[in-house]
Amino acid sequence: MGNGFLLEKVLQEGDPGLHRRMRDTVFVLRTMLWSFLDRFPSFTDHSLLHSLNVIDYCNRIIGPEQVKKLCPEEC
Repeated sequence: MGNGFLLEKVLQEGDPGLHRRMRDTVFVLRTMLWSFLDRFPSFTDHSLLHSLNVIDYCNRIIGPEQVKKLCPEEC
């Protein structure tokens, strides 16, 4: 696995319950975020793809060695 999902992997291994709640929340929020785009088409895209890109950038900036030092709540 590349670094793309390292924060999520550390969270899943460190606190499976918190990871499950985070994952479930992402799916619920996806629908809500899409509804905003329907109402405000010129609004900045904050859909699931945008969120995944932000998480990917966080993984790259923090780097694998620092991610391994984070507790699940920080991930």
